[in-house]
Amino acid sequence: MFYSNELFVKKGLLAKLWLAGTHFRKLSKSAIVTSKIKSMCGNVSEPPLPLALPTQATLLRGVVRIENKKAAYLLGDALDAQYKVRVMQRSAVTLPKSKMTARSFT
Repeated sequence: MFYSNELFVKKGLLAKLWLAGTHFRKLSKSAIVTSKIKSMCGNVSEPPLPLALPTQATLLRGVVRIENKKAAYLLGDALDAQYKVRVMQRSAVTLPKSKMTARSFT
């Protein structure tokens, strides 16, 4: 079974997945972060044109690689936030009891 090249061109429906499945290093961080995994999986499971099984396998490999990279970005952001909170806790200034409550703006 053959596939249409129109699906895999730069602005094609499955372009990011094809690029992630074949040449993952060429994807930018913004392309990975803005990708929507749920819609991508729907496009692979029900493509507009019939696809061969090896082609679908390559597209699914792209889904897994994108999801893995998104998880790595999330973990990095979480560890960075945790580090910043710990640094702020160490350098926290103790306030006198009179300054512990916020003033009312009413």
